[in-house]
Amino acid sequence: MTRTLNKRDRAVLGLVLKGRSAYAASSELGIPARSAYNIVAKLCHLHYIKAIPGTDNPIIYEPDWKYLEERDEDCGKCGQGAAKGTHPHTVRPAPERFRGVATGDVCPDGYVEAHLNGSMSLTVVKTGTFDDPQIPGVGYVGYWKKEKINLNGSVNRYGSMKISRQEVTFGYRLGNKGSETFLLYPGRVFLDPECFTCEDEARQLFIDRALYVSTILANTGWKLTDPKFDGGSVFEYAIQNSPYTQFISSTDRKEPGEVFVDGSPGNPEAEISGVSDWRSLRVFARTPQYVLKALDESASARCTSEEVKARLETVFGILDLVTGVQERTADALMRESENIASLVKNNTEIVSVLTQHQAQMYYASPIEDPQKRTRMEGYQ
Repeated sequence: MTRTLNKRDRAVLGLVLKGRSAYAASSELGIPARSAYNIVAKLCHLHYIKAIPGTDNPIIYEPDWKYLEERDEDCGKCGQGAAKGTHPHTVRPAPERFRGVATGDVCPDGYVEAHLNGSMSLTVVKTGTFDDPQIPGVGYVGYWKKEKINLNGSVNRYGSMKISRQEVTFGYRLGNKGSETFLLYPGRVFLDPECFTCEDEARQLFIDRALYVSTILANTGWKLTDPKFDGGSVFEYAIQNSPYTQFISSTDRKEPGEVFVDGSPGNPEAEISGVSDWRSLRVFARTPQYVLKALDESASARCTSEEVKARLETVFGILDLVTGVQERTADALMRESENIASLVKNNTEIVSVLTQHQAQMYYASPIEDPQKRTRMEGYQ
């Protein structure tokens, strides 16, 4: 396909999709801030990225359809279901837009990854087909796996779909006596705690996601209602690779409302659960930014301190050289002044001797009597 982005455009694109702001991208790439803002505007215009609703100062961006389409073509294969050989078509993420929710691949700074430690269930009113789910105008957004028949005669069927770049899995079970069960594992939601006031609002996001899944499956004949959280399900909020993981041991006892470390997803992440005061979650989400900023500023201060020290040493060295030159110059001027004074003294003595000599010569000469007339021979 025809590429419309140059190397710099793609560098900015990669950074903003990692949660960087346009200004932060300019600093990291060493380009003018105005250039970065222009590139971001270009990426939005070409539908590579789009602003996440509710984000401001800085604006956080997520992938748009052009980026997703190009990535699928570059991979040369379809989505997760295709990789498993279950269907021949490309799987696209189902769009989901809520205020204060990021839909990119990476959780932005200041957000938390809300997830359910447990599952949800929906009531099966009508069973549809097991055709891969799709949305008109978007395309296929998921897939069904092949059924699995258990020894007791029950049948299990599992499926998956991408919603807001997060994998949502579900399972349908037909019991050997005809009972039907539909379970849903809603995945993670990247939410900004500043846009919510309590955990009930966050829980509603998962209810809405379950209803969204039921709406998508309705296109293939399913009717699923009444989403519920299964007993024992716990809400947890995580930050992957958080600075907290450097100070909290993964073996520390977990208490409700306290931060703990969990390494089960593969990367160490700090988590908090049992949030009764929503303000504690806001502090939990924002603190890593302050910690990292403080560490960066500390490192910068140490670097600046070393630079200042080196510059001062250079200045002091120059001052030592200047002082030495001034001292040597002053000594030379002093010696020159002494020489001049000596010459002046000698000259004064010479002048005095000459004056005395002239005076002596003057007073030693005979003085002619003005009354004495000079007699000249030949005249009478």
